[in-house]
Amino acid sequence: MPTDVVSIFEAAATGSIPALEEALKHYDINDRDENDMSALHHASGHLRYDAAQWLVEKGIDATRVDRFNRNAAWIAIDVFGEAGHKMHDMLVPHVYARFLTDADAANGPLPIRK
Repeated sequence: MPTDVVSIFEAAATGSIPALEEALKHYDINDRDENDMSALHHASGHLRYDAAQWLVEKGIDATRVDRFNRNAAWIAIDVFGEAGHKMHDMLVPHVYARFLTDADAANGPLPIRK
């Protein structure tokens, strides 16, 4: 790995899309750190909305949990409390996608907290 490439986790935490694009040349999008956190966990845990959305669009597995049993949606609330609800609500449809039914999808998007 070149020494000038930031890790996918650092890139996600800073929210830098160009750094994420470069990191993906050297990392798998679903790589995990020592705490079993994905890049999406890091983006969520730093409220990096654009990076989180970009990772979801690139196909990251949003359903995985870290070693503390937190998914990427929950980590925003765990770290930021009320301030993390916007990130949580943005990620919920992706994190829980395998649990949503066709009827849920027919009812439109999940409600967003104000």
